[in-house]
Amino acid sequence: MDQQSVTPTADTSHQGAPKLARAQLVGLIEHELERVWDAGNASGLDGWIGPGCGAGEVDAYAVQQRHRDTHVALDRIIARLHPPNHQPQ
Repeated sequence: MDQQSVTPTADTSHQGAPKLARAQLVGLIEHELERVWDAGNASGLDGWIGPGCGAGEVDAYAVQQRHRDTHVALDRIIARLHPPNHQPQ
């Protein structure tokens, strides 16, 4: 997801701060978690470390782990932002 594609909508209930639609917020957080996972992993999804990382064949296990790890974190973040019992007003 490209950050420029996320367009906030106006919301005065949060002291004038822009409000993102839930889908946009989830996509933005997911993108950032994946970026952080890639940086923290210090290797591309092809398993290589350093300047050549990302140039080889993608490792399916690395993709699976990245998806699992980022979605566990994403689910926790969204649950804190939007608790299951919370009803939007």
